[in-house]
Amino acid sequence: WREDGQVEREFWREAGEAGLLGTSVPEEYGGHGGDFRHEMVVIDQQGKHGVEGFSASLHNTVILPYLVRHGTEEQKKKYLPLFGGDRFHMASLAILEPSPVSEPLRPRTVAEPKGEGFVLSGTKSFVVFGDRASHFLVIARLEDGVGAFIVDREATGVTLSEPELNMGMKGLTTVSLEL
Repeated sequence: WREDGQVEREFWREAGEAGLLGTSVPEEYGGHGGDFRHEMVVIDQQGKHGVEGFSASLHNTVILPYLVRHGTEEQKKKYLPLFGGDRFHMASLAILEPSPVSEPLRPRTVAEPKGEGFVLSGTKSFVVFGDRASHFLVIARLEDGVGAFIVDREATGVTLSEPELNMGMKGLTTVSLEL
């Protein structure tokens, strides 16, 4: 993985077929109905194959609890089936911003209400596996606090940089995300 600069999709396909992905996604949304302890056991085992495998699994596991606990019924029906069962969609967490000190609870990325949704404006950096993520969980500032937003990579106004050159962990690709 380090030599190729990426974790192979075949690895994820086989992990999905073996029932090792989305173990914490409830059965009614296409998952295995376990809890996050099951997910941690799988992540621990994948981590034995390198930090890249560990990080890829951990990334989805960071996002899944937000959807399971805080997502609307509509969001759960739409997104959870992508991350459970025998399929694998990569999700990526977009928290950090280009700055010497990034403060996730005080983001410069802004979410402005528009119609029934929001328009997000800003830049996120060090978005792990953003080059292959189908969705991003973006942290943005609201008028009265901070919110988490599910953003599809194909959404209007989403621009991704080329994979960044990082020292070490070559298989752990990162990009910048412009909104």
